[in-house]
Amino acid sequence: MSRFLARSFGRDCVVHNGIDPAEYTYSEVGDDYLLMMDGMDWGTAKGLDTALELSRSVGFRSYVGDVQGAYKAELLARALLFPTRLEDSFGLVMV
Repeated sequence: MSRFLARSFGRDCVVHNGIDPAEYTYSEVGDDYLLMMDGMDWGTAKGLDTALELSRSVGFRSYVGDVQGAYKAELLARALLFPTRLEDSFGLVMV
């Protein structure tokens, strides 16, 4: 867990997350979606309502489902929406 989360639970043990940049790509070409990555149990706090409203207002697809691996990397390469309301411990999604 992050330092922020550890401290909020009265702990001091920290596990640093890591990503392999080679697993992700970059594209200057967009598509008809914005990607929001979220666990459904954190929906409103992570801004799911904002993302859905934006999707409706511009006519984008609203829900793709669970994405992983190469498909996740492909979606991330084109667009990402990050409307969180939380004081996130670390924005690994943004990294």
